[in-house]
Amino acid sequence: MPFISYENDNLPLLNLPYSFKTRLVQLAPMVEVQKLVELSKTRSDIQSFCRRRPKFYNSVCITDNKEAYNAALKITDPNPLASSYQISQLTRYLYDGPFTFDPKWNSVIHVDDLDKTRPIYIEDTLALCCRDVKDYEKAIPLISGRYKKLLLYGRISWDQVKQLIHANVSLVRIEGIVYVNPSEYDGAVKYINSFCHGFDQKFSFRQHCFSISMINQLKEACERHKTHELVTCNRQTQHLVHKEYRFAYKVDAVLAILPFCSLLLFFVYIHDSHVYNDTPSAFFTTWMGFWGCFLTILFHYHVTAGKLFSDVPLNDYRAFQRVHLP
Repeated sequence: MPFISYENDNLPLLNLPYSFKTRLVQLAPMVEVQKLVELSKTRSDIQSFCRRRPKFYNSVCITDNKEAYNAALKITDPNPLASSYQISQLTRYLYDGPFTFDPKWNSVIHVDDLDKTRPIYIEDTLALCCRDVKDYEKAIPLISGRYKKLLLYGRISWDQVKQLIHANVSLVRIEGIVYVNPSEYDGAVKYINSFCHGFDQKFSFRQHCFSISMINQLKEACERHKTHELVTCNRQTQHLVHKEYRFAYKVDAVLAILPFCSLLLFFVYIHDSHVYNDTPSAFFTTWMGFWGCFLTILFHYHVTAGKLFSDVPLNDYRAFQRVHLP
């Protein structure tokens, strides 16, 4: 049972007034609510309080397609906080690449399983894969949070896209079809350009997502854009990114590999200093460290170089490549 420290005494949560406990749960950050959820398994009173808060997810994929649901489950990361992708912002930055982001999720939800009386809160990544606009209408009202990455599959209206993009969203990738009225082309183009206002904002979409006339209109607007440019990759994907982002990504990728190179040189130095040492353990440790660093450098080079040229399949592509999605 958790305790609250007060004047050098421990005050049990059981002794707190009902109204105070209600207010405490309502005002607690979503990360702290997760701890209360674990406590609620043994405390029915806390469980009733937690049910009034949105259900917390770090990264989630929501779909109404059974095939997509099963495919997404296969690549679910059950503990993303322990993976190399989540170790630091730098590793996530390198794995995402210079043009878009490589999504990972730790939960998969079917639209029919959403609780209409309890919204969901997403902290980092939101991936949506719904076949029709009506299915998006079921899910969108229940979605909240400060997620930064948004991935959209299926068929969705432009108004629904704007509903999902809030102030904290910095990375958007659309793989489905977006319905935009011709009268809204000017507004949509201005919206996309205004979205890419900073160095970290990136907006990506497939060629089939928008009409040809709207894409041409967007290309003309991007030619006049002061900071961003429209880049076309070999997957027929358009990326609206900062003009200096690719250069910065190359520099950061090199800087990220430098510590491993330094460690490699250190092991070489240790080997030279023990070259006349007949101790097998020292020799084995040195060369194991040497090859470990060497393979690590090759791995990072492969990832960064592949992402730079957009040749590495993204996580969601591997999941949905056999699923029929628009």
